[in-house]
Amino acid sequence: MFKLFDKKNIILRKFGIEDYLNTVNKMNFFTKNRKKNTLDEVWLLEHNSVFTVGRSTKKISIPKNSKISIIETDRGGSITYHGSGQQILYVLLDLKRNSLKIRNLIYLLEDTVISTLKDLNINSQTNQRSPGIYVDGKKICSFGLKIHNGCSMHGLALNVSMDMSPFNEIVPCGNFDINMTQIREFIPDIRMSIVEKILVKNFCRIFNFQKIN
Repeated sequence: MFKLFDKKNIILRKFGIEDYLNTVNKMNFFTKNRKKNTLDEVWLLEHNSVFTVGRSTKKISIPKNSKISIIETDRGGSITYHGSGQQILYVLLDLKRNSLKIRNLIYLLEDTVISTLKDLNINSQTNQRSPGIYVDGKKICSFGLKIHNGCSMHGLALNVSMDMSPFNEIVPCGNFDINMTQIREFIPDIRMSIVEKILVKNFCRIFNFQKIN
């Protein structure tokens, strides 16, 4: 397992529920204007209902006549759904300064989610054929990243306690064999605040960050 050894400060920001494009615009502005010594940031939020189309999305995966907005994005991955009750974690990191390559970043994010679910007594795994985190063969967390000038953007979406029906309108991640699940299926009374706290704890531990609120 890849490990980071130098502990660094990171700014933690919580945005509540936001429109997807508003967040992406802020993320682009931050990344394009950050300097050599700009502190890394991690953003925690939920999105209003939206389908986001990644760079590898096939047309067959995109719904027609949906009442939910469909937005094309420059992140990696295929189409997915975001909505209230899904924990978003965006990682705005200077990869070179953190001695990280993209594959290492993905490994650490996977470990963060698996550790978080383990703390909730949920066993999860990766799938070599289809990126993400899975529980009993069903996908519970999706990843989508972009690298700009050596800095990461976007991040992960962990299904917690949401309306899952919009996933039925799409081919999640472009794979017809994928079925989606969420933490509420295993812990009916789960609260977003609990998941957020555990996720941040594991993220900081695994990445060796000390958060600054």
